[in-house]
Amino acid sequence: MKRNDVRTIIEMYSMGGLETSEAVDEIMYLAAVEYKHSLSPVMVRGLFKLYRVGGCSKLLDVDLSKSEFTNFQKLRYFGLAVKQENHEWIVTDKGVEFLEGIRSCEKFVYTRGGKVLRSDEKTIFLNEVKKIGDILEFYREQARSKMNQPTLFER
Repeated sequence: MKRNDVRTIIEMYSMGGLETSEAVDEIMYLAAVEYKHSLSPVMVRGLFKLYRVGGCSKLLDVDLSKSEFTNFQKLRYFGLAVKQENHEWIVTDKGVEFLEGIRSCEKFVYTRGGKVLRSDEKTIFLNEVKKIGDILEFYREQARSKMNQPTLFER
């Protein structure tokens, strides 16, 4: 079925080829607008806060700003966090690796009807996201503290 043809959807429905809910879903998909989302500092801060509380929690239990809370769900478009059936969010392996600077992430994704259509070829590392100096400082401090710890040979 062509997703850009409402007549085909209606014909299939009238001939019994589609259930009502399927026909409605298809028509709603066609009516939905395509959105471009960028990985913003607000989203990265929200992800970092979830990571700091153990990487798994309900958002109401994480100290998020209003903007972080509102934009948090967009992290799933980038594969950085997922929401479980019990309404807890989890930082994915990709999200952890992104926060630790090991892995890059798509800079832009395009969605329609809450589903990712495609992503931009451009990727971005954590240190390239603007206005997140405090997050980077956290990782610098962690690295410094690890460097100052005695090794097995110094004990």
